[in-house]
Amino acid sequence: MNELRKRTRTGNDRVTGAHAEEAPELPKLAGDAAATKIAELQAELEAIKQSHEAVVDKLNAKVDALQAKNESQLREIRDLTSALQWAY
Repeated sequence: MNELRKRTRTGNDRVTGAHAEEAPELPKLAGDAAATKIAELQAELEAIKQSHEAVVDKLNAKVDALQAKNESQLREIRDLTSALQWAY
């Protein structure tokens, strides 16, 4: 068992190392070019955050609707079970 764990851990280390080696080097930017790039990236990040929030809100609304439907069906099952018990 310990040997398997060692191999698994070693395998994961190799994968992590491979990703680090494949990462491209970022070009060196100076002064105004760097500030401009930072501003562009911050604007892009903010747009992605807002888009993400919208998707999360939509999914949360779906979850709420499904939970309400589930609770309704559970109540119906309890009522039917109770009615069936009274019938016998």
